[in-house]
Amino acid sequence: MGVFVKAAGTWTEIAASKAINWAVATGGTETTYTVGDINWKAHTFGANGTLTVSVAGQVEVMVISGGSGRENALMSSGGGGPVWEGIKTVTTGAKACDVGQGGGAANGPGNQGVPSSFDGFCPGQAGSYLGGPNGGGYGLAGYVSSISGTSVTYSLGGGATPGSTALNGVAGTVIVRYQV
Repeated sequence: MGVFVKAAGTWTEIAASKAINWAVATGGTETTYTVGDINWKAHTFGANGTLTVSVAGQVEVMVISGGSGRENALMSSGGGGPVWEGIKTVTTGAKACDVGQGGGAANGPGNQGVPSSFDGFCPGQAGSYLGGPNGGGYGLAGYVSSISGTSVTYSLGGGATPGSTALNGVAGTVIVRYQV
């Protein structure tokens, strides 16, 4: 089996001479799982925390900012927070994992969510009050990833379905994984 790298949502096989030197770390909620014959370790942060890297190298990171709240209007939904997933190189030491909270519900447009970041890297502005990709995130559709070991839909805005009740936006998430 070859070595694969995921960038911008696409898996690409790379030559063995370009194999990744994976980092080793502790922190967050740690999960170890196997896909095919490859063992992975994931660190999930649902609140602010620290990833402590003991061996420098590369990690796959997914950073999701908080989604916006939904207003109390028929057929409205809050926009999901922006998502970035890709490979980052990390040095040894403490890496801040800051998780943005979802925006509050409102009688008018929902409040914007708070951006998330990994080691100072922030993928962009948190969700705006409009639903869908044009509203600053994935809105109703969400973003599906299996970086944590199971397929999960992330980045939903305030209210996963349109409705007339004001709802708070969903908090962001930071997940870091590497091969073990």
